[in-house]
Amino acid sequence: MSQNRLSALYICFAVLVSLWFAGNAPSHITDAALMYDSSQNAKIAYYLVHTGTYTSSKKEPHNPSKAMKREPIPVLAISAFLLLRPSFDARYKTVDLEKGRLTRTVKLVNVFWEFLAALFIFLLCLELFPNPIIAGVEP
Repeated sequence: MSQNRLSALYICFAVLVSLWFAGNAPSHITDAALMYDSSQNAKIAYYLVHTGTYTSSKKEPHNPSKAMKREPIPVLAISAFLLLRPSFDARYKTVDLEKGRLTRTVKLVNVFWEFLAALFIFLLCLELFPNPIIAGVEP
């Protein structure tokens, strides 16, 4: 079998296994309240979706503190999730996201991160090991 074909099969295998990990991820999500960074990211995403402002507080939306100079990718992922998920069509508040009826639902954004982490590990193994068969055994 040619090296290109083995690499293509390996990538298909990696995507399938990553999807399997992502599919099993929701069974590990709890109803526990969001804490620390996840709580702050959920608040920022809420205000970004509902007011268009990158802040975690209603009080100073146009003058964020230095602590608000955060990485934007998790906030953007949660914001997209809030916009696309049907559970968020009804009215809700930040409390519903942090420790209320939508806490478990907002945690489902972690499925995306688990998929990316698994896929990254497979692709890293493919880069580190010359043979796709050996790379497939390593993860």
